[in-house]
Amino acid sequence: MKHPRRWILILFLLAVAIRVGAGLEWDRWPATTEEAEWETAALVYQTSGFAYPDNVAARPPLYSMWMAGIYSAFGGRSIAVRVGQAILGGLTCLVALWIGCRVVDDRVGRWAAVLCALHPLLVGSGCMLTADVLFVFLFAAAFALSLLFAEHPTDLRGFALGACLGLVALCSQVVFAWVPLMLGGFAIRGGRSTIGPVSRVVCAMLLVILPWTIRNHLVTDRFVPVAPRLGFEMLIGHEPRATGGFDVTRDYLGMFGKLSIDEENVVDRDRVVAARVTEWIVEDPLRSMELFVQKLGHLWNPFVPGGRPLQHLGSLVLIAPLLGLGLWSAVDRRREPLGWPALTAAVAFSLVHGLLYSEGRFRLPVDFALLVPAADRGLYCAARIGEAVRTRWLELADGGTGS
Repeated sequence: MKHPRRWILILFLLAVAIRVGAGLEWDRWPATTEEAEWETAALVYQTSGFAYPDNVAARPPLYSMWMAGIYSAFGGRSIAVRVGQAILGGLTCLVALWIGCRVVDDRVGRWAAVLCALHPLLVGSGCMLTADVLFVFLFAAAFALSLLFAEHPTDLRGFALGACLGLVALCSQVVFAWVPLMLGGFAIRGGRSTIGPVSRVVCAMLLVILPWTIRNHLVTDRFVPVAPRLGFEMLIGHEPRATGGFDVTRDYLGMFGKLSIDEENVVDRDRVVAARVTEWIVEDPLRSMELFVQKLGHLWNPFVPGGRPLQHLGSLVLIAPLLGLGLWSAVDRRREPLGWPALTAAVAFSLVHGLLYSEGRFRLPVDFALLVPAADRGLYCAARIGEAVRTRWLELADGGTGS
C-alpha cells in the first residue's frame, strides 16, 4: 500500500474527529435509561468491586468494567468515556483497512475504512454510553482473527481467536449464536485436521468467560455464564403490545416484576419470565412469526429511526448500498474466509434478535463484517458501469463522426 502510514493516520484522525465532535454535542443531553443502567453498573464496580451483587441491571460486564476504569482514571467525567469510544471507533476503521488490504487489495481496504469512518450508525453509537462501540471493536478484532484462522488454522491462532471471542461474549451474548455457525463451517471445510484448532478456539473462549461465571455463581448461587438477561429481552419482544422494538412508553420492569413476583433470586426470576414468554410463543405461533418479521424489519432498516435529514441522507448513500452490496458479495464468497464469517454473522444476529427484540444499532457488528465485501463489490460494479458508459460514449462519438 502506497504511503501506508499517511493513510493510517488520516483515516484514524478522521474517524476520531467525527466521533468526538458528535460526542461533544450528545454530552449536553440527559442520559437515556439504557445509558443510566450501564453507568450505574460502572459506578458499582468502581466503588464496590466486581463481587457486588448487582441484581438491578443484569447486563454483560465488560463495557461497565471499561467505563469504571475510565472513571477511575479521569474522575467520573462522561466526556472521557465518549472520547475513549471515539478512539475505539478510529481503531475499528483501521481494522477494516487491514482486512481489506490483506484479503483483497489496498484500494478496497481504503474504501472499507472510509465507509467505517462515515457510517452514520457507527458514528451515532459512539455518542451513547452503551456497549455498542466496544462490542463492534472487539467483534472487528475477532473477525480479523477469524480470517487468519481460516487461512491457516494453527493452535496459536485458535487460542487468539477464542480469547477475543470470550471478550466479545463478555460484551454481548449474541456471539454465542455466531460462534457455532462460523466454526462449524471452518471445521466442515477443513476436515479432521481443523478439529484440534477449532477445539482450541472453544477452550480459550470458555477460559476467558470462566472467571465471570464463577463470580456469578458466588453472587447468585446459580450457573450463569455471562448475564441473566434472556427472559427480560424476550419479554420486550413478545409482551401483549409488542411491535418488535423497544418502546420507551412501556413499563417493562413492571411487567417483569409481575411475572416473577414469587421468585427472590434474580436468576430464577429471569428464567421464570423466559419460560412464561416461551408459553406465549407456543400458544400463538402466528403472532410470533409476525413479530419475527417485524423484528427483522427493525434490524435491517438502513435508516435511523427519528433521525435528522442529514442522517437519512447518509443512510441512503452509505448504509443501504453497504447492506445490499455486502450481502450480495458475502453470499458469492460464502466458501471463502471473508464471506463465511460475514454471512454467518448476518444469520446469527437475525435469528437472535428475531427471537428477542431488535433495533438497527444491534446490526452494527454485521455492518462491519460487510464493509470489505461491500467495498469490493461496489468498486467492481462502479468499474463495470464506467466501462459501459465509456464504451457507449465512444460508440456515439464514432457514429457522430461517421455521419
